[in-house]
Parts: sequence; C-alpha cells; structure tokens
Amino acid sequence: IRENYKLNSKLSAGFTMVGSIREQKAPGSQDRVNNSYQGKYDRDFDINPFSYALNTSRALTAYDANGNLEYFKRDFAPFNIINETATNFLDLNQLDLKLQVEGQYKFNKNLTYDVLGMMRYVNSSRENKTYETSNQANAYRAAENSTVRAANKYLYTDPDNPEAEPVVVLPYGGIYRRNEDRLVNYYARHQLNWNKTFNDKHIVNVLLGQEIKFANRQKSNFIGYGYQFDKGGVPFTDYRIVKQGLDYNFDYYGLENQQDRFVAFFGNGSYSYMGKYTFNGTVRMDGSNQLGKSASARWLPTWNVSGSWNLKEEDFLKDNDLISRLSLRGTYGLTASIGDARNSTAIFKNQLTLRPYLTEKESKIYISSLENSELTWEKQYETNVGFDLGLLNNRVSLIVDAYQRKGFDLIGRIRTSGVGGELYKYANYADMKSRGLDVSLSGSVIKTKDFEWKSTANVGFNKNEITNLKSLPLIIDLIKQEGGPLQGYAVRGIFSLDF
Repeated sequence: IRENYKLNSKLSAGFTMVGSIREQKAPGSQDRVNNSYQGKYDRDFDINPFSYALNTSRALTAYDANGNLEYFKRDFAPFNIINETATNFLDLNQLDLKLQVEGQYKFNKNLTYDVLGMMRYVNSSRENKTYETSNQANAYRAAENSTVRAANKYLYTDPDNPEAEPVVVLPYGGIYRRNEDRLVNYYARHQLNWNKTFNDKHIVNVLLGQEIKFANRQKSNFIGYGYQFDKGGVPFTDYRIVKQGLDYNFDYYGLENQQDRFVAFFGNGSYSYMGKYTFNGTVRMDGSNQLGKSASARWLPTWNVSGSWNLKEEDFLKDNDLISRLSLRGTYGLTASIGDARNSTAIFKNQLTLRPYLTEKESKIYISSLENSELTWEKQYETNVGFDLGLLNNRVSLIVDAYQRKGFDLIGRIRTSGVGGELYKYANYADMKSRGLDVSLSGSVIKTKDFEWKSTANVGFNKNEITNLKSLPLIIDLIKQEGGPLQGYAVRGIFSLDF
C-alpha cells in the first residue's frame, strides 16, 4: 500500500506499507560441521534429496517388487528415503512487515527539507519435526546387541558409571527442534536541499543530511526430546537425554541478542554549466558500534569526487540525428566497510567449564579476543570511468564502465608468535587490487504505437588479486567449494591438491 498526500503548496507527505508471509516445507536437516581432518563437511542424518541421489548406491531402492517401502540400515536403524522425508521435515515460516513515513516541506522554490522514517519487523522460525517412526529417532534407540551399543554415539554412558554399557535415553517419541530469529529495525533520515540557477547557465545544488540506523536481532533455539507427534503432542522425556547433552556442553535451549547502531552525517555539492559540464563532491562521516567499544574504531570519514561531460549539448553534436545521447563521466573516491573483527577492545565471553561431572561445572569468563587498539574500517580507493551512448532517438543504448579498486586495511587472519595468548588474530593488514569492465547494450527490437519489445545484453569482466595476506590457511579453507584467500591469487580462488 502506498499513499501520497499534498497537504498544501508547501507540505507533502507519504505513507508506505509492505508485508509478506512465507510458509515452506522442506526435508529435515542438521547443521553441518567442518571436518578439517578429512577435508569435508559432516552432517548427521542428511536426507537432502539431491545429496541422497548423488551419494547413494543405485542398488538401494525405495520400493520392493510389490510396491512396498524397502528399508536398509543407516545409523544402525531402518532407513527409507520416502519414509524419512515424510516423518522428518522442516516447517519454515516468515513474516516481514515494513512501515515507512516520509514528508517534504518547501521553504521556497530553492530550499526544501525532506524527512523519512521507517520501521521493519521480521520474524522467522524453523521447526524441525522428527517423528517417532523416523530413522533419526530410531537411531537413538538402536541397541540390539553389545556391538551396536558400543558403536552407537546416540546412546548414553553415565560418567558416574563408566563400566556400564550405553543405554537408550529416547525410549518413546521423536524430537522437536525450533529456531527463531527476530529483527526490529528503525531507520531515519532527514536532509536539507538547496538548488539555484544563475543566469540560466550556472546550476548549483547543495545537500546536507543525517541518518540513523537501529537494529535489534534476537536468536533463540530449543530442543524438545520425546515429543509424541502422533499422540496429541504429549512429551515423554527421559531426563538422561538432557543430562547427556549437558555432559558434553550441548545446551538444549539458548537465547542470543545482537545490537546494531549506526549514524552518519553527509554533505554533497554539485555544479553544472548549461547542462554540459557537471562536477560533484561528497563527504561522509560514518559511525558504528560493530567494531567494538573503542571510540577510535567507531568513526570514519569518506569522500568522492566526480564529473561528467554531456557531449550531446555541444554544437558539433546538437544537430546530429544519429547520436541522441553521449556523455563521458568519471569518479574517484574513498569507500569503506565494516569487516568481521570486533575486538577494538578485549572481548570477554561467558561459557560453562567442560568437566566430566555436572556437579563440577560452573560458569566462567574467558577472553574471546585480545584487544586490537588499531582496528579500523576496511577501505579502498576506487576509480571509475565510463560513457553513455544513445542512438536513433535512444532506441539503441550502450553503457560502458571501467573501474579499478585498491583495497587496504582489509581485515585478515594473521598468525602471531603467541606471546599474547593467541596464535591467530584478526587485524587490518591485508591488501587487494581489482579491475573490471561492465558493458550493457539494450535496444527496442520492435516499436510501434501499441507494442514494444526491448532486449538487453550484459557482459562483465573482473580480475582481482590479494597482494598482501601473510597467513597460513588450512588446506580445507582453500579447497572448499566457495574458495579461499591466498596471497598472489584471487580473493575466492579455488584450489586442489596435486595428486
């Protein structure tokens, strides 16, 4: 819904509401674990149909000759992919709502004041419903002989009685897992804009503004053991399965809160002579809490300058019927972004001590990251040049952009002597360079009074190289499918072993 109001000759306002609801059902899935020793990812009870089709022998069929489900052993329990997708699945739900209010007040024909406020609320949940008859639930009950009991990691051995055989701690019911994410986001921006034309030749525009972003994120998770989906949802919980997780520091519920705060001040000035030559300059001061508590890491100024030349307004092209638009442009400036590090001051976190008996566990504070007082934003200088060309009254358009970027103060993982207590640290020491070319060609293939057919073709080329990254990555960090960083190669270079 969008509504615009013109309250009087000076004041106007607008209101926008956008909402969406999503419901989806998918096969049940557990989080993957990085297995750096074998160079792969492990995932318990993987029933993704695509993964199953790739990795399962063709000799194993879902149905027998009589059309009945055919089972084989997996994790010491009966498994059939058809049954498993029906009794072990995810329910995904998301609600996304955005409300926006904006207004403009015209002091006079040259000066206007604009204000915008936005609120967004997102709630998404992921419910993993594992029924009692699923392979996953039955794996917790596989204990038919001493060999299986010794090898089945889902059984429980009481640390108070280490000589005892492992026992079943999920005798009935299935497992109900729930993960929920909530976002409350506020955004506000206001700005003054002044523009004036002198002698019908000199066009001047000045803009001053400020913006604020506020976001609170909450993540929660819960595991319910022994939930009986087929018996009215009544839980049948053996306390030992909760104790099993606590013995290994696996919490059966959790809650995490994140706070994101951002503020910026910006100004822009532009000058144009008769629409032919245009010059722009922008300065910004951005502040964020994402790099940590240190005041020196919160603020960073950035800037850029740009210019364009509208050749179509020149006398030698003004009457040219073939060329309907031709302009050259260029930009140079400093941009910045926030990296992954947060330790401008030392980061302390809480956890439970890992001890063999619950009676010996206690809360502790540990140093997650040592202080890096020189931590700052990741930065890069960017140069961009290009041109826009329109032919035959803009029926054919060509846009070409070439760019070069030099990144510095990039945050990377560096190995240290370990004297401070950390073998690896994240710091601003990596550098990268990149260059590229983007070309877009579009045109009206057919254009009549009542019908028009447009086509667009895009092509791009990019080459980047990490010029400074004195790290010692693990092999798995370089051979994984999304690639990894290594000095002298691309930022997401894909490697393999020589064998």
